[in-house]
Amino acid sequence: MTIAACVLSLAAGALAKITDRLSDKGGAHHAGTAVGLAYGMAGGALARFFPPLAALFWGLAAGNLFSGKFDSKNHQAGLAAFISLQVLLGFPAMDFAAFALMAAAAFADEMIAEKTKAANRAKRRGLLGETAVLRPLVPIACLAYGVATGAYEPLLAIIAFDAAYVAAGMKAI
Repeated sequence: MTIAACVLSLAAGALAKITDRLSDKGGAHHAGTAVGLAYGMAGGALARFFPPLAALFWGLAAGNLFSGKFDSKNHQAGLAAFISLQVLLGFPAMDFAAFALMAAAAFADEMIAEKTKAANRAKRRGLLGETAVLRPLVPIACLAYGVATGAYEPLLAIIAFDAAYVAAGMKAI
């Protein structure tokens, strides 16, 4: 994976979390929309200009869309920017089996994470407790894809994305 792809993955992860935080606050409408547009553009650039990452980022978009995670104007702006970039610059060629795997993993991660958060709030911690909230299925899917194909770029990209997402969500930041 190139340094540019790594930097964009880090940026997309951090901007996605900042968008979450701004959406949760309810204020800062213009700032939230701007940050949402920025993370959509970063994800769109990764999908368009780094072909090994197209299935991952399209899969993330599809899985999050079908799980209902584009639930604020800020996130909807991000999705619009992601898709608009593809329309303007051309859709990337991608491995559709990899796309289906990533979309299914992203969807399952979101659904399990929401149920786990609800259980944790109700003090009914399940077998996985806090682990499921970290959404481990997409990285596992990327690892499985890498083992099967020898292409580890999606795994490196999701590690960078997730690391920045987690860091941007820390209370001190």
